[in-house]
Amino acid sequence: MIKAKEKYDAALEELNLLVKKKKEMESRELMKAFAKSNRSLEEVLEFLGGMPDEDQDA
Repeated sequence: MIKAKEKYDAALEELNLLVKKKKEMESRELMKAFAKSNRSLEEVLEFLGGMPDEDQDA
């Protein structure tokens, strides 16, 4: 049972590392796309839903 737990913990640690690497790669890809675009930060955030629309009532 201990060996199974050790294998599980090792696999979980590797999975967490891979998820972190994937997020980092996605962040870099997003930043590259933003740098190439002709959109402002406000436009991008509004599109992504990160900023409320000023015309909407809160």
